[in-house]
Amino acid sequence: MKRFEALTEPTGETIPNTYEERRAALTAKRQKARREEQDYAAVRRNVEEFLSPPRQVPARQKDMELE
Repeated sequence: MKRFEALTEPTGETIPNTYEERRAALTAKRQKARREEQDYAAVRRNVEEFLSPPRQVPARQKDMELE
């Protein structure tokens, strides 16, 4: 006589959760966009600083640098 094993119910770990996969994909996409935004902001600051006219250094600070 064959003995039958009891069937177990699938756990949440075995069932692929499409919502969690979608959430993880969107989170990764958001993080990538945030990094790109920060990189763009840094480049923009550097370009603006490079293209702006040189700032006037106060006379007092110039004297201190000469000493």
